[in-house]
Amino acid sequence: MKYWLALLFLLFAVSAEAATTYWASPSGGAGTCAAASGTSDPGTYRTFAQGLACMAAGDTLMLKDGTYTTAWDINGKNGTASAYYTIRAATIGTGITRTRGVVLKVTAVLPMMQVQNSSYVEIRGIKFDASLMGTGGLPTDSGAAIYLLDNDNHIRFADNEIVDSPRAGLTMSRSDNGFVEGNHEIQNNWIHNIGLGSNPAMTHGIYVKLSTTLVEGNRIEDVAGWGIHAYNNGAVTSDSIFRYNLIKNAGTSAQARGGGILDFDSTGTLIYGNIFINIPTWALDIEQSANNVKVINNTFYNNAVAIYLGPIAGTQIINNILSTNTTQFSNNGSTGTTTTNNLCSPAACGFGTSNQNDASAAVTFNNAAGEDFSLKTGSTALSTGADVHTNLNCVSASTCLDYAGHVRPQGAGWDIGAYEFISGSLPVVTITGPTSSPTYSTSLSTITLSGTSSLP
Repeated sequence: MKYWLALLFLLFAVSAEAATTYWASPSGGAGTCAAASGTSDPGTYRTFAQGLACMAAGDTLMLKDGTYTTAWDINGKNGTASAYYTIRAATIGTGITRTRGVVLKVTAVLPMMQVQNSSYVEIRGIKFDASLMGTGGLPTDSGAAIYLLDNDNHIRFADNEIVDSPRAGLTMSRSDNGFVEGNHEIQNNWIHNIGLGSNPAMTHGIYVKLSTTLVEGNRIEDVAGWGIHAYNNGAVTSDSIFRYNLIKNAGTSAQARGGGILDFDSTGTLIYGNIFINIPTWALDIEQSANNVKVINNTFYNNAVAIYLGPIAGTQIINNILSTNTTQFSNNGSTGTTTTNNLCSPAACGFGTSNQNDASAAVTFNNAAGEDFSLKTGSTALSTGADVHTNLNCVSASTCLDYAGHVRPQGAGWDIGAYEFISGSLPVVTITGPTSSPTYSTSLSTITLSGTSSLP
């Protein structure tokens, strides 16, 4: 036994030491793979394509700041769950809408980056500026800045920005050869100004055609088509999770072929903890024989239609806030729908009897106009939600989280909407004295301030 443990430890150590970090820059090309490697900046860089060719499973390609002008093709890179191919900006800041230093900006037909025949690949911290795409001609009704193509699985696309695409932002397609595809993670990206071309078809922020896809923590705004479009593409699309996304001003095309989220003919999709704002069409549209979809703890604010159900079965609509929407709910043939513990204002929900009305958004949210949909002290949404930990497959007060990452529940019960109320919030303090710029001697050990405070 000791021999086998020692051998396993040795194999793990050799594997860990084998992982290499390579460096690339827009002006790279000199030197060898070895010269452009190291845990710190070696001062010698490869081009993106050269650096990619250097990599093996578990390696990292660090990208120096600057604008890369040649399209990227990531093909045949197959890592493992413990050894991803990692392609990332060397410097990664904070904030989803921050300025990113690594920019891919290509003058060509779409796409500007494609991943194919690959698995366990992570792409992080990059701005994909598609404003020059399409100069070589655009497809009639398709195309995207980013493609995850046939035979891909376990692609993690995180902390990136996609902007100014004349067609879709990110599209996932599938093949029909039986290859296991999906299990992608699309996390914490800023996707905006999508669908600037003249044809609004297929101009979605994220187009999901695969099963078990996680779309999480993204900010998707100013999109001609759907913010997120899930479509089965002739095969079963099941068990995807769309959570903690903010979708704003999607569905802006004159032909009205878009909205917030369209879940089309899928099975078991979880739509949880999202915020939908200013959607001029349908914030959430579940259509075409979709079944067993869960719509839980979302916030819908100032949309034309908050929730639309087509001829579908078994939908659960629980713990949602529908506020200031022109139409709260529209049902066109759904069956077996569960609606409970939702909060609607000022108009009634229009579905079920186990739901509530509140006076207005002003008594529910701290600052809806400023996109702060956290709950006010005294809101009707506090502790009046249903316990949905079983529906979410999480552990209450442990792994069940809200939009901001807080554990649920915090109070006597689950709150309604995307946010869980956090008690004991720090007060807002307004200093009223001294009113000018006084000068104090250094002998003073105490300075007295006067003012007022109130809970947010």
